[in-house]
Amino acid sequence: MKMLINYFILFALCYSSELFEEYYKEAEKYLQNMTIKERIGQMFFPRYNPQNASDDIQNRKPGGFVLYAEDFDYDEEYIRNYITKLKDLYKKSIGLPLGLAVDEEGGIVNRVSLYHRPKGKFPSPQEIYNESGIQGILDIDQEKRDLLRKFFLNVNLAPVADISYNPNDYIYDRTLGRLPNETADYIAADVEGYVKDSFSCCAKHFPGYGNNIDTHGDIAIDNRSYETFLNEDFKSFEAGIAKKIPMILVSHNIVTCKDKK
Repeated sequence: MKMLINYFILFALCYSSELFEEYYKEAEKYLQNMTIKERIGQMFFPRYNPQNASDDIQNRKPGGFVLYAEDFDYDEEYIRNYITKLKDLYKKSIGLPLGLAVDEEGGIVNRVSLYHRPKGKFPSPQEIYNESGIQGILDIDQEKRDLLRKFFLNVNLAPVADISYNPNDYIYDRTLGRLPNETADYIAADVEGYVKDSFSCCAKHFPGYGNNIDTHGDIAIDNRSYETFLNEDFKSFEAGIAKKIPMILVSHNIVTCKDKK
């Protein structure tokens, strides 16, 4: 439970929801003993940088770090040793467990399995679903969590909840490639698996990528109607929320039906 307190400190700072009510009192205890600088730091998960990580922990007090594939291009013992040192320093400095996140979606987005899964990187949820349905995805995601735990990771920035059934869409290969109700069923089952296994996950990319261009290098302006989001894109996120997903990642898209600027 204590691992979750980092995230609920962030939620207590940002917004109020009955979904996390049971954690508020405990989070509030930690908040009362934090400086303003520490409270602000807890709202960030910066990119892990081995040159700055110790300084970040001691002086910026982040909620955790996001690690990328190059951070796992070492042997297992070396990785476990440097992460153990980070965790110990964080516990001493902050008094909470360190949040450690990766994007281990499967398919074209893998971090740890590129180097540390004997069978090779994890296949995409879409590929697994086409072969063995939702149960196949649940089985693979249990294997994912087991692998990530070997390196003390506790947050997977997945699953992808975007709706796309057009192979020409940028986001298509990372989605289930199915209609809203099918995608919602997948997200609900997957989130339930993570929650039961006490491992944090994150639905992305809210409010739904749709057929927008890749926002990593371009600006995407989405002119779809709000009704489209209600009838399609929101369904999978609502399914994840109903299963108590702890995090939702927001896209970089400009959605004109909500805010033209």
